[in-house]
Amino acid sequence: MPWPGPAARPGERSWDTSPVRRPGGTTPGGSGSAPGWARNRGPGPDREASLGAWPRGARGGYLSYRPSRRCRRRTGRSSQRSGFPFAGGRDCGPDPRSARVFHRPLAGRFLARPTLNGPSAGGSHSPEPVFYRIVPEFESAAPLGRCGDPDPQGILHANLSGLADDEEVEIRWLFAPASLHAQRQFAATCGRLQNGIAPCRHGPTAGLVRSVVGGVRFLLDVLLCRPAPSFQRQRSELTRIAATRALEPLLVGALLARVLAPNARQGVIAAALAQSLSQYGSSWNRLKVERLPDKLRAETWFDGWRLPNSGRWLLTAADAAALCELPTARARDPNLARAPAAQVPPAAMVPVGEGLFLGWPEPGSADPGRQLGLHIEDALRHVLAVGPTGTGKSTFLYWYARSAIRSGMGLLLLDPKGDLAEAVLDAVPESRANDVAFLNFADTARPIGLNPLAVTDPAAADQTAAAVSTMMRELVTGEGMQWGTTMSQAFAYGFRTLAANPQIEPTMLDLERLFFDRDWRANLLQNVSDPFVAAYWANQVDRMGERQFELNFGSALRRMALLVNDPRVRNILAQARPAVRWDRALKRSAIVLVNLDQADNALGIAGSRLLGSIVVTQFWQAVLRRPRDDRPPFIFMIDEFQEFLDTGRNMGAFFERSRSYRVGMCIATQSMAQPRLKAVRRSVMINARTHAVFGGLRDEARHFALSTEPHFSARDLDRREAFQMTVSALVDNQPAAPFSAHVAPLPVPHWDRLAARKRRASQLFGADLVQLEKSVRRRYGPRLN
Repeated sequence: MPWPGPAARPGERSWDTSPVRRPGGTTPGGSGSAPGWARNRGPGPDREASLGAWPRGARGGYLSYRPSRRCRRRTGRSSQRSGFPFAGGRDCGPDPRSARVFHRPLAGRFLARPTLNGPSAGGSHSPEPVFYRIVPEFESAAPLGRCGDPDPQGILHANLSGLADDEEVEIRWLFAPASLHAQRQFAATCGRLQNGIAPCRHGPTAGLVRSVVGGVRFLLDVLLCRPAPSFQRQRSELTRIAATRALEPLLVGALLARVLAPNARQGVIAAALAQSLSQYGSSWNRLKVERLPDKLRAETWFDGWRLPNSGRWLLTAADAAALCELPTARARDPNLARAPAAQVPPAAMVPVGEGLFLGWPEPGSADPGRQLGLHIEDALRHVLAVGPTGTGKSTFLYWYARSAIRSGMGLLLLDPKGDLAEAVLDAVPESRANDVAFLNFADTARPIGLNPLAVTDPAAADQTAAAVSTMMRELVTGEGMQWGTTMSQAFAYGFRTLAANPQIEPTMLDLERLFFDRDWRANLLQNVSDPFVAAYWANQVDRMGERQFELNFGSALRRMALLVNDPRVRNILAQARPAVRWDRALKRSAIVLVNLDQADNALGIAGSRLLGSIVVTQFWQAVLRRPRDDRPPFIFMIDEFQEFLDTGRNMGAFFERSRSYRVGMCIATQSMAQPRLKAVRRSVMINARTHAVFGGLRDEARHFALSTEPHFSARDLDRREAFQMTVSALVDNQPAAPFSAHVAPLPVPHWDRLAARKRRASQLFGADLVQLEKSVRRRYGPRLN
């Protein structure tokens, strides 16, 4: 695609952030043989906006600067006397105010044309273009702010949304470094503002007008004894602003507008444009629109992306940042299509047609229909998919799980919504149908058993109890309740006491009875070999009065009772025998799909988090027990990762240690900046070596852009459309160049086959509800009433 504008130049590439040398070695806006570099972005279809690239390090809409090393090498000056190349090969010389100078031109455009067939405002002939220049009303030293309410960008979009089929408005801006002479002029103007001299209107006769107007005002003030004008009342604030602007690096820029419309509509569109741009102003300065009479010369400037001889004006970085935000994402024009993000094909080292799913190449690539892959050894170094809701994260997880299943790998998938687990269940081939364990915890008709205190190895009883105690601490403190040393000790000894009595098949519902029933607790302590556990109950708990007991344990026990006594959750936790043996599932490469639907008519948010935390805790304990000589690769996938962090503060250990046990993580989350991810954010970002970044991340895109530049900027990451992503992959333990890819929508499920598989899983792993409720009432009796 050509550089934006009708005069496309050979060798230039749009949609690419890599440096592009202009033919002839000229900088945009200049002439001669000076070498110039520009980072180009082209326009999108129909109504669009395209910004010139900002230099690396731009933050918050403002430009950051760095000294020109080439100038220092050429001139031998110190770092305080730096410069930059300018048009014609001139060196601007030292900058007496700052060692940071802007040395890269910027160019961009805003194009508005109708996207839908609307009424034509003219005849069948093509209208003649009319050119305008956009300049500040007063001298450039007067600050050019921007009003916050109403939003000027929204006004611009609204005013230009009614264009007819044969009408078009295009605004082009070009900024380049200011010459030394212009910098001195700007400093002198700022000095006059600091001395109380009002700013003069912008124009070629600014000096003469300044002298005449200033003298006349002074004589009138003296003769008529008038009070100071309104400008004098603003002097203190303007003086401060002028002093600040005098120290900022400067740009020389021009804004040109081209209007294609019939003669009867040109004035109307120009007035709408002027009214919109006038909002980009402050109390001291604002923009105005002037028609360029010389059409031939204006067309040369416009099509050639050159700074005009007249209409240039100086501006600071803040002014340029405000202007180049045209348009912003806050605009709500339904006909507005933003310029798309850059597209880069995958490197040759990225596997094609093999391995686990990494997306499909964008149209126009060498193999657009062949799946991009990730080797199994690279998948064990973890994958992170991040993006807002609706961008395609769950779809990516579906194709990733599907490829892992077809590769013969074991899989555990936690789904808090349920749709993904059912889609993966439908995608399991018949050859692996017997390897599937579909745990539909949302099915209350046939509850599936889950017991975190089930001990298969007596030697691991203490480790199991410690893991469950840590999980409960995170669940309780996650609700804003206190959990001190006393509670940690009580729950740890309580779970250890229950785990040491496998003959009673303890469950989490027995913990409350352990605290309140002294006789039953005494019987259980006879089987506890640890003297410290028995001493704790005898010397501390048994000697507490009712008030002290309530103060220490009451709130936490009530909170846990609310979690486990919900009938939907209680029927799951009351089963002593769990539905899945995790050691066996890891050894046989089973496919475990867990439906933890958080809907109110299913498990609810609290129940889903509790059951998910138990699954994660049990699975991790089984991973740590894997024998060294029997560790087939296994994939652990979590959708909405932040919902399953209540498993203790060692959740980051999954990413730090699971690869040693041949378990690879693949997680999806809406944002890594969520407070719930604070404890594990660093571990995830360091150890997840493959990233799939979807669009719409806003400010967080800057953090991911640190690993994708110069191929993709933060703007590219943020502007990905739905089901498009930027992938930074690890290939053969070497980072590959980032590339763009997309995911296809989910296929239409086979409803009959899916229903049959769900019924089969319910019969295999679920319990009869009537018999279960009878056994629960018989065991726990009146405590459930």
